[in-house]
This record gives sequence, C-alpha cells and structure tokens, in this order.
Amino acid sequence: MKYQEYEPHASLRDYVKCFWILEKEYTRDAPNEEVTPDACIELILNFGSPYVLQREGGMDREMLARSWLACRRSRCCFARMEL
Repeated sequence: MKYQEYEPHASLRDYVKCFWILEKEYTRDAPNEEVTPDACIELILNFGSPYVLQREGGMDREMLARSWLACRRSRCCFARMEL
C-alpha cells in the first residue's frame, strides 16, 4: 500500500488541507477500505476498479461513481472494491 499527502499551492491553503493518494492492491480476501470519520470533506477521484459502499450491517450496497464527495461522517463506513 502507498499513501502520500501533498500540500496544496499557497493560493488554495485557506480552502484545501491536503491532496492525498492511496494506491493499494485489493484481493478477494481483503477487498474493503475503511473510511474513518474525520472533520474533512473529501473529493474522491477513483482511477481503479469501482467501489461499492457497504452500509451498516453489510446488506445495502451502492455502486460509487468514479468521483464522489465524502461528507463529514459520525461513524465508519466501508467501501468494497469490486474485483
């Protein structure tokens, strides 16, 4: 797994905390990505296989678009990579 953060240009720092990249090989045994709650709103641009949002209890699923907005959350959720 590769995770790296980058500082935004000075003109964006009042609005953007950071840019980050996550590169990860998902497998059938470990297809989930835990999205932990934080105080940030995140714009996710996915250039890999699509994610499926798995709601609490694991029953409901929603295919996520290639770009999506993750708003402030009060609890964890899981995004599962469709393999």
